[in-house]
This record gives sequence, structure tokens and C-alpha cells, in this order.
Amino acid sequence: MTKFFYTVKSLGFFSIICILFFFSCSKKDKTDPLAEAPSYLSVTHAAPYVSTLQLFMDDLRVRLTDSLRFGSTTVHTSLLNPYIPVDKGQHRVNLAFSESDLPAITFQENFRSGKSYSLFILDTLRYGKLKYVLLMDDFKKNMLPGECALRFLNLSPNAPPLDLFIVQWRKLDTMKIAVSREYPAYNFNNLYSHNQFTYLPPGDYWMEARIANGGATIMRGGVTLVDKSIVTMYAKGIFAISGPYKMNIGFIEYIPE
Repeated sequence: MTKFFYTVKSLGFFSIICILFFFSCSKKDKTDPLAEAPSYLSVTHAAPYVSTLQLFMDDLRVRLTDSLRFGSTTVHTSLLNPYIPVDKGQHRVNLAFSESDLPAITFQENFRSGKSYSLFILDTLRYGKLKYVLLMDDFKKNMLPGECALRFLNLSPNAPPLDLFIVQWRKLDTMKIAVSREYPAYNFNNLYSHNQFTYLPPGDYWMEARIANGGATIMRGGVTLVDKSIVTMYAKGIFAISGPYKMNIGFIEYIPE
């Protein structure tokens, strides 16, 4: 059984930077302040057995601060900001193993001004070809003090549907915050319809991922959520094996915009 423990970092300093960035537009502009704002894209490599990937936008390589390897997410200004700015509008996105290789994934997307997107690279070459899911993140832009946001995705290609249970330390009530969460490469609408975040008070939590409909617990561990933290938690790797690609939990943190 996999165990995981994680503590969310404070977002205060980086929240100030983000706020200053978004309100640095010209005072002469009387139009919608988001009219010419860029889009924002994070990319998470969740495809086991697949080597490091490179990101291309309109056939130009996007230089990342770190390699995009299994279980990692893009980093922009800090570890707490996975979003890369993208000019709004239609773009061709490619993922490849190197600049000389043909794209392993290619698609067109119309990125909306001021919106944030999360791209997840899925599947494994053992199962077929690489797949992807692109989500428009819908967390609250201005969370109130005393709120944290958490969502759970099942990105393990051979895992059964999962339920996620969570209980706050020293509390009695157990909440089910994910129900029958399936691997999305075979049912995109399932993941998209469950893109919502659950809003919780800050604190220490114990979590258990169980096979849906009363099945066994297959992962458990703790997570600490600080005030106004926003976290995506995702199952990654291969179910029921050992080694570096065994099923485990990945975490992504966000800066509130």
C-alpha cells in the first residue's frame, strides 16, 4: 500500500507578485483589464515509462526551467507557479521527445484571455500511444480567508475507478470528495465534469484512496493545507506493481490570481 505525506507551502509572497503583475496595465486603458491579458498553461507529465518530454508552441520550443519528466509539472516564476504565459488565441501545441523527433502529441487550442489551463500528458507507450487531457482551471480567483481548494484526478492508466475520502485531524466527520474517479483517457467528459475543486478549511488532513463502491484502500497519507492554498492531487503510475513507476500521488500547487 502506498503512503504519501505532503505539506503545502505558504503562498503569501508569491500572491503579492501575482497581484502586482495583473494590475500593472496602463492607467489610460479604460477597457476591460483582461481584454489583452495572456492565457496561462501548466503541463504535467503523468505518462509512466515515457522519457523526458519537450514542449513546443507553434513549432517553437518553450524553454522550461526544469526538464519535464514523469511526475513533474512545469515551473514558471517559482515552485508555487506552474503556469507559463501564452498569448491568447489559437495555438498549435506539440509534445516531443526531442527537437528532432516528430511530435508524440499535437493539437490546436484557442486559449482565452486571462484563463488558466492545465495540460496532463497521459497513458504509456506500453498501453498504446500518448494521450492528453486539457482542463480550464476553475478555482476561485479570490478565495476568502479560511478557505483552501483541493481536487483529485485519477491519472493511473490501469487503476480502477477511485473514491477519495478525507478527514481533518481531531475531527470525526469523514468526507468523500471524489466518487468513482476514472482514468480520463478513455472517458474525457468524466474528468472534465469533475474538474471542480472542493473547498476546505486550512489544517492537517488524512486521506484514503479506495477502489470505488466499497473496495480496498490502495493509497493513504496526510496533507497539510495552509490558508488560501490551491492544490491538485493526482494518482500517477501503474497500479499493483513495484519500482519507480508504481502507483503514487502527485501534487500541484497554484498561486491565486
